[in-house]
Amino acid sequence: WIFRKRKCNVILIQKIFFRHPVVFDYIYKLFNMIGYILSAGFGTRLLPLTEKVPKALLPTINNRPNIFHIIDFLLMYKVSNIYINLHHLGKQIKNNIKKVYPDLKISFLYEKEILGTGGAIKNIFNFVSEDVLIINCDLIYPRLDINNFIRFHYKNNSILSLCLYKKNKNQTNIISFDIIENKLKLAGFNGGYIFSGIYIISHKAKTFFPEEDKFTFYEGILKNIYNNNVNVFAYKTKNILSYGDTESYNKFKQ
Repeated sequence: WIFRKRKCNVILIQKIFFRHPVVFDYIYKLFNMIGYILSAGFGTRLLPLTEKVPKALLPTINNRPNIFHIIDFLLMYKVSNIYINLHHLGKQIKNNIKKVYPDLKISFLYEKEILGTGGAIKNIFNFVSEDVLIINCDLIYPRLDINNFIRFHYKNNSILSLCLYKKNKNQTNIISFDIIENKLKLAGFNGGYIFSGIYIISHKAKTFFPEEDKFTFYEGILKNIYNNNVNVFAYKTKNILSYGDTESYNKFKQ
Protein backbone atom coordinates (compact mmCIF):
# COMPACT_ATOMS: atom_id res chain seq x y z
CA TRP A 1 0.00 0.00 0.00
CA ILE A 2 2.90 2.32 0.62
CA PHE A 3 3.65 2.43 -3.10
CA ARG A 4 0.16 3.66 -3.93
CA LYS A 5 0.46 6.90 -2.05
CA ARG A 6 2.64 9.65 -3.48
CA LYS A 7 2.66 11.44 -0.12
CA CYS A 8 4.03 8.50 1.86
CA ASN A 9 7.15 8.72 3.98
CA VAL A 10 9.82 9.41 1.36
CA ILE A 11 12.66 9.49 3.85
CA LEU A 12 11.75 6.04 5.20
CA ILE A 13 11.70 4.63 1.66
CA GLN A 14 15.06 6.21 0.93
CA LYS A 15 16.67 4.69 4.03
CA ILE A 16 15.33 1.23 3.26
CA PHE A 17 15.81 1.03 -0.48
CA PHE A 18 18.64 3.27 -1.69
CA ARG A 19 21.08 0.32 -1.63
CA HIS A 20 18.92 -1.78 -3.94
CA PRO A 21 19.07 -0.54 -7.56
CA VAL A 22 16.08 -2.52 -8.85
CA VAL A 23 13.77 -1.39 -6.07
CA PHE A 24 15.20 2.11 -6.28
CA ASP A 25 14.34 2.33 -9.96
CA TYR A 26 10.74 1.54 -9.08
CA ILE A 27 10.67 4.17 -6.36
CA TYR A 28 12.34 6.58 -8.74
CA LYS A 29 9.60 6.08 -11.33
CA LEU A 30 6.93 6.36 -8.66
CA PHE A 31 8.07 9.73 -7.40
CA ASN A 32 8.89 10.98 -10.91
CA MET A 33 11.92 13.20 -10.54
CA ILE A 34 11.41 16.51 -12.34
CA GLY A 35 13.95 17.46 -15.00
CA TYR A 36 14.52 21.19 -15.48
CA ILE A 37 16.57 22.51 -18.40
CA LEU A 38 17.74 26.10 -18.02
CA SER A 39 17.44 27.76 -21.43
CA ALA A 40 16.32 31.35 -20.85
CA GLY A 41 19.70 33.09 -21.10
CA PHE A 42 20.68 35.61 -23.77
CA GLY A 43 23.87 33.76 -24.63
CA THR A 44 25.75 37.06 -24.58
CA ARG A 45 29.18 35.41 -24.52
CA LEU A 46 28.21 33.50 -27.67
CA LEU A 47 27.43 36.56 -29.79
CA PRO A 48 27.07 36.91 -32.74
CA LEU A 49 25.99 33.23 -32.91
CA THR A 50 23.06 33.83 -30.58
CA GLU A 51 21.62 36.92 -32.26
CA LYS A 52 19.13 34.83 -34.24
CA VAL A 53 19.62 31.35 -32.76
CA PRO A 54 19.25 30.75 -29.00
CA LYS A 55 22.09 29.06 -27.18
CA ALA A 56 20.00 25.93 -26.58
CA LEU A 57 19.55 25.38 -30.32
CA LEU A 58 23.17 25.75 -31.37
CA PRO A 59 24.22 22.51 -33.10
CA THR A 60 26.76 20.23 -31.41
CA ILE A 61 27.01 16.43 -31.75
CA ASN A 62 25.89 15.19 -35.20
CA ASN A 63 24.93 18.78 -35.95
CA ARG A 64 21.78 18.50 -33.81
CA PRO A 65 20.61 21.34 -31.54
CA ASN A 66 22.22 20.70 -28.19
CA ILE A 67 19.00 20.83 -26.19
CA PHE A 68 17.83 17.71 -28.08
CA HIS A 69 20.83 15.86 -26.66
CA ILE A 70 19.98 17.12 -23.17
CA ILE A 71 16.39 15.90 -23.53
CA ASP A 72 17.60 12.51 -24.82
CA PHE A 73 20.02 12.32 -21.92
CA LEU A 74 17.21 12.84 -19.40
CA LEU A 75 14.94 10.35 -21.15
CA MET A 76 17.69 7.74 -21.11
CA TYR A 77 17.53 7.90 -17.30
CA LYS A 78 13.71 7.87 -17.21
CA VAL A 79 13.38 11.56 -16.39
CA SER A 80 10.38 12.21 -18.61
CA ASN A 81 8.57 14.98 -16.72
CA ILE A 82 10.57 17.88 -18.12
CA TYR A 83 10.34 21.63 -17.59
CA ILE A 84 12.21 24.21 -19.65
CA ASN A 85 12.48 27.90 -18.86
CA LEU A 86 12.42 30.34 -21.78
CA HIS A 87 13.11 33.98 -22.52
CA HIS A 88 15.52 34.93 -25.32
CA LEU A 89 14.07 33.56 -28.59
CA GLY A 90 11.91 31.29 -26.46
CA LYS A 91 9.29 30.60 -29.14
CA GLN A 92 12.01 29.28 -31.42
CA ILE A 93 13.12 26.79 -28.75
CA LYS A 94 9.55 25.72 -27.97
CA ASN A 95 8.54 25.23 -31.62
CA ASN A 96 11.62 23.17 -32.46
CA ILE A 97 11.17 20.91 -29.44
CA LYS A 98 7.48 20.35 -30.16
CA LYS A 99 8.31 19.25 -33.71
CA VAL A 100 10.89 16.71 -32.59
CA TYR A 101 9.13 15.50 -29.40
CA PRO A 102 5.39 15.88 -30.14
CA ASP A 103 4.28 13.24 -27.61
CA LEU A 104 6.63 14.12 -24.76
CA LYS A 105 5.29 15.84 -21.66
CA ILE A 106 7.23 19.10 -21.55
CA SER A 107 6.18 22.21 -19.65
CA PHE A 108 7.57 25.56 -20.81
CA LEU A 109 7.99 28.35 -18.27
CA TYR A 110 8.26 31.66 -20.12
CA GLU A 111 9.91 34.49 -18.19
CA LYS A 112 8.63 37.94 -19.21
CA GLU A 113 11.74 39.37 -17.59
CA ILE A 114 14.73 37.12 -17.22
CA LEU A 115 14.91 35.91 -13.63
CA GLY A 116 18.48 34.70 -13.39
CA THR A 117 19.36 31.13 -12.49
CA GLY A 118 18.27 31.49 -8.88
CA GLY A 119 15.00 33.17 -9.81
CA ALA A 120 14.28 30.45 -12.37
CA ILE A 121 14.76 27.79 -9.69
CA LYS A 122 12.49 29.64 -7.29
CA ASN A 123 9.88 29.94 -10.05
CA ILE A 124 9.65 26.21 -10.81
CA PHE A 125 8.57 25.51 -7.24
CA ASN A 126 5.41 27.47 -8.01
CA PHE A 127 4.50 24.50 -10.23
CA VAL A 128 6.04 21.41 -8.60
CA SER A 129 6.58 20.03 -5.11
CA GLU A 130 9.04 17.24 -5.97
CA ASP A 131 12.82 17.47 -5.93
CA VAL A 132 14.16 18.89 -9.19
CA LEU A 133 17.11 17.75 -11.30
CA ILE A 134 18.50 20.86 -12.99
CA ILE A 135 20.76 20.89 -16.03
CA ASN A 136 22.17 23.73 -18.12
CA CYS A 137 21.25 23.71 -21.80
CA ASP A 138 24.87 24.15 -22.96
CA LEU A 139 26.30 20.93 -21.53
CA ILE A 140 27.59 18.62 -24.23
CA TYR A 141 26.15 15.18 -23.50
CA PRO A 142 27.38 14.74 -19.91
CA ARG A 143 29.22 11.57 -18.90
CA LEU A 144 27.17 11.05 -15.77
CA ASP A 145 25.01 8.26 -14.40
CA ILE A 146 21.93 10.18 -13.29
CA ASN A 147 20.60 7.21 -11.29
CA ASN A 148 23.75 7.14 -9.17
CA PHE A 149 23.54 10.87 -8.63
CA ILE A 150 19.91 10.63 -7.54
CA ARG A 151 20.77 7.79 -5.14
CA PHE A 152 23.56 9.93 -3.72
CA HIS A 153 21.15 12.83 -3.20
CA TYR A 154 18.53 10.76 -1.40
CA LYS A 155 21.03 8.69 0.56
CA ASN A 156 22.30 11.89 2.15
CA ASN A 157 18.81 13.32 2.61
CA SER A 158 20.21 16.35 0.84
CA ILE A 159 18.57 19.72 0.32
CA LEU A 160 21.03 20.57 -2.44
CA SER A 161 23.45 18.28 -4.30
CA LEU A 162 25.92 19.52 -6.91
CA CYS A 163 27.89 17.57 -9.51
CA LEU A 164 31.51 18.71 -9.50
CA TYR A 165 34.54 17.78 -11.54
CA LYS A 166 38.26 18.37 -11.03
CA LYS A 167 39.61 21.75 -12.06
CA ASN A 168 42.46 21.78 -14.54
CA LYS A 169 45.49 24.08 -14.46
CA ASN A 170 44.07 26.48 -17.04
CA GLN A 171 40.87 27.14 -15.09
CA THR A 172 42.16 29.81 -12.72
CA ASN A 173 39.66 32.66 -12.82
CA ILE A 174 36.57 30.64 -11.97
CA ILE A 175 34.60 29.99 -8.79
CA SER A 176 35.62 26.63 -7.40
CA PHE A 177 35.01 24.35 -4.44
CA ASP A 178 36.60 21.76 -2.22
CA ILE A 179 35.01 18.50 -1.11
CA ILE A 180 35.31 17.13 2.42
CA GLU A 181 33.57 13.80 3.11
CA ASN A 182 31.12 14.35 0.23
CA LYS A 183 30.27 17.81 1.52
CA LEU A 184 30.88 20.97 -0.45
CA LYS A 185 33.14 23.72 0.86
CA LEU A 186 33.25 27.18 -0.71
CA ALA A 187 36.78 28.00 -1.81
CA GLY A 188 36.62 31.15 -3.95
CA PHE A 189 39.03 30.75 -6.87
CA ASN A 190 41.32 28.37 -5.00
CA GLY A 191 39.30 25.14 -4.84
CA GLY A 192 40.06 21.90 -6.60
CA TYR A 193 36.63 21.31 -8.15
CA ILE A 194 34.30 23.13 -10.54
CA PHE A 195 30.52 23.08 -10.76
CA SER A 196 29.36 21.07 -13.77
CA GLY A 197 25.96 22.71 -14.29
CA ILE A 198 24.01 19.67 -13.02
CA TYR A 199 22.36 19.65 -9.61
CA ILE A 200 19.40 18.42 -7.59
CA ILE A 201 17.49 20.72 -5.30
CA SER A 202 14.80 19.76 -2.81
CA HIS A 203 11.59 21.64 -2.29
CA LYS A 204 12.85 22.07 1.30
CA ALA A 205 15.37 24.59 -0.03
CA LYS A 206 12.54 27.11 -0.50
CA THR A 207 13.14 28.16 3.10
CA PHE A 208 16.42 29.72 2.00
CA PHE A 209 15.20 31.53 -1.12
CA PRO A 210 15.34 35.36 -1.10
CA GLU A 211 12.09 37.31 -1.12
CA GLU A 212 12.87 38.93 -4.48
CA ASP A 213 12.25 37.05 -7.73
CA LYS A 214 15.47 37.85 -9.62
CA PHE A 215 18.76 36.54 -8.28
CA THR A 216 21.66 34.24 -9.04
CA PHE A 217 21.96 30.65 -7.93
CA TYR A 218 25.36 31.15 -6.30
CA GLU A 219 24.51 34.22 -4.20
CA GLY A 220 20.79 33.70 -3.68
CA ILE A 221 20.58 29.96 -3.03
CA LEU A 222 23.91 28.18 -2.64
CA LYS A 223 25.52 30.71 -0.28
CA ASN A 224 22.30 31.15 1.69
CA ILE A 225 22.08 27.42 2.37
CA TYR A 226 25.80 27.09 3.05
CA ASN A 227 25.97 30.10 5.39
CA ASN A 228 23.09 28.70 7.43
CA ASN A 229 25.30 25.69 8.26
CA VAL A 230 23.21 23.32 6.16
CA ASN A 231 25.24 20.70 4.32
CA VAL A 232 25.47 20.98 0.56
CA PHE A 233 26.55 17.65 -0.88
CA ALA A 234 29.06 17.29 -3.70
CA TYR A 235 29.01 14.40 -6.17
CA LYS A 236 32.24 13.87 -8.09
CA THR A 237 31.96 13.24 -11.80
CA LYS A 238 34.17 13.28 -14.88
CA ASN A 239 34.89 16.48 -16.74
CA ILE A 240 31.74 17.79 -18.43
CA LEU A 241 32.12 19.96 -21.52
CA SER A 242 30.03 23.04 -22.15
CA TYR A 243 30.00 25.90 -24.65
CA GLY A 244 29.39 28.99 -22.57
CA ASP A 245 31.34 31.28 -24.92
CA THR A 246 32.39 31.47 -28.57
CA GLU A 247 35.89 30.21 -27.83
CA SER A 248 34.69 26.97 -26.21
CA TYR A 249 32.00 26.47 -28.86
CA ASN A 250 34.37 26.95 -31.78
CA LYS A 251 36.93 24.69 -30.12
CA PHE A 252 34.32 21.94 -29.81
CA LYS A 253 33.14 22.36 -33.41
CA GLN A 254 36.73 21.99 -34.65
